[in-house]
Amino acid sequence: MKYLAILTISLLIYSCANVGTLGGGPIDDKPPVLLKCNITKDNFKGKLITLEFDEYINLENSEKNILIIPKTSTYKVNTLDKKVIIKLDSFLENNITYNLIINGGIIDNNAGNKFYYNNIFSSSTLIDSSKIQINLPSLENNKDLKICLNLNNGIDSFKNFNTEYMIGAQNEKIVYRGIKDSLMNLWLYTDKNNDNKPDFFEPINFIRSIKKDSTYDLTLVNWKKPFKIKRANYDLNFKYLKIYYDKEENISEIISQIKIDSNDIIFISSEYSVIKNNYKTYNFIIDTTTKFNYEVELKNYIFTSIQVMKIKNNYNVQYKVPYEYNENQKNHHLNVVRRTLSNIPDTFVVSDKKLGIQDTFDLKKKSIREEQKLSHLNILINDTINKSYDIKIIKNGKNLDSYYGVNSIDEYFEPDVYKIEIYNHNYEMKFNPFKMDKSMLPIYEKVLYLKASWDEKLVVKIN
Repeated sequence: MKYLAILTISLLIYSCANVGTLGGGPIDDKPPVLLKCNITKDNFKGKLITLEFDEYINLENSEKNILIIPKTSTYKVNTLDKKVIIKLDSFLENNITYNLIINGGIIDNNAGNKFYYNNIFSSSTLIDSSKIQINLPSLENNKDLKICLNLNNGIDSFKNFNTEYMIGAQNEKIVYRGIKDSLMNLWLYTDKNNDNKPDFFEPINFIRSIKKDSTYDLTLVNWKKPFKIKRANYDLNFKYLKIYYDKEENISEIISQIKIDSNDIIFISSEYSVIKNNYKTYNFIIDTTTKFNYEVELKNYIFTSIQVMKIKNNYNVQYKVPYEYNENQKNHHLNVVRRTLSNIPDTFVVSDKKLGIQDTFDLKKKSIREEQKLSHLNILINDTINKSYDIKIIKNGKNLDSYYGVNSIDEYFEPDVYKIEIYNHNYEMKFNPFKMDKSMLPIYEKVLYLKASWDEKLVVKIN
C-alpha cells in the first residue's frame, strides 16, 4: 500500500506538470495597446513622459526607434512593468512643436509584437499641425540608412549638417509632423560610422526646399568616388601618357573626371587604364622607368573590338576607336566605325590620320556572328525640342553598353533580358551634394526580353 500511494502521488504530480503541453489557442499577433499617455497636446512642460500599456512590454533598440524631434534635449528610456518612462535631461524649449515617434521601439513581452506611435504636441499654446510624408521603396537592400530634415544653409550643406530632425530609415513610410520651418531640405543617406551625418561616396539622395503637407518619394542614388590613379607612364615617343586606375564599372565616368584640353584624344587601352596625348596639365609623378608603345596598344585595342556579322548576304565589320572630346558640346563619345562588305573578309584595313594608325588586320581567327542568332534592337527617341540623350543597356544588373548624346541606336545583342535606361544628356553623370545637385535619374526605363532572329523597335516619346 505504501508503494501504491507513492506511485499515485507521482503520477498526479507528473500530470499537473505537463498540463501546458496540451497547447492550443490563437497566436498573439497584436501589438501592445496604449492605455494612457501623460503628454498634453499643448503647454507640455514636464521632464517625464510616461506611456502605460495593457500588457508587459520590453524595449527594442530604443535609442534608434524612440525619438523626440526636434532634438533639443537628451533623454533616457526605461520600462517598469507595463509602463515606458522617458526621462528628459532638460526642459523642452518654449514655442516649439515636438513629435514623439515610436518606430517599433516598444514590443510586447510575450510575442515581440511591435508598437508604432506618432504624437504631436507643443511646449506652448501654439501647435503646428503640418504633415510631411516620405515614401522609401526598396529599403530591404540597403542598411545603415537615415533620413533627416534640416535647414537649407546654402551650398556646403555637409559642413553644418543639423540632425535635430534625424531618424533611422527603417520603414517604407515615414511621417514628420509639426515642422514649422519652411526652408527645409530632405535627406536620405548612408551612415555606416553612425555619426548621424552622410558618409562620403555612399548612396544618398535629397530634395531641396520641401513643402508642408506634402508627400515625397525618395530613392537612393550612387555618389561616385573620384577615380584614384595608381600609376602613370609614357610611351616611347614621349607623346602619350598612360594612366592606370582602380577598376570601375563605367569607363565614361572615369573619363569625365580627367581634365581634358580642347584637342585631346583619350584612348581606352584596357579596362583599367587610359591614354591621352597631352599630360602637361597633370601634377602627379610620372613613372619614367616603365614605358609602353602607343601604336601597339592602339592596334591591340582595335583588333579586340573588331566584330564581323553576317546580315543576309553581306558582312558587316565594325570596330571601336578612342573616346573623343568635343570642346563645343562639352561631351565625349566612343566612335564605332562600320563597313559593309559583300564577301567574307580575311583582312581588314584601318586608316585614321587623327589617331595616327594605318594597318592591316588579319580576321581569319575572328568568329562570324550570324544575324539569325542575334536580336536586332532599334531605339528611337522622339521629342519636341530635339535634345540629345544618354542610353544605357543593362544586363544582369551591370552596365553593358552606354551611348552618349544620341537620339537613337541600332544594334545587335545576344538573346537575353536587358534593361533600357534613358537619361537627359549629362556630361558628368554623377551626384555632387556640395553643389546641391543630384545625379541624373532615368527619365525612362523598360525591361526587354530580346529573342534570337527578332526585330525589336522601341519608340520613346519624351515631352
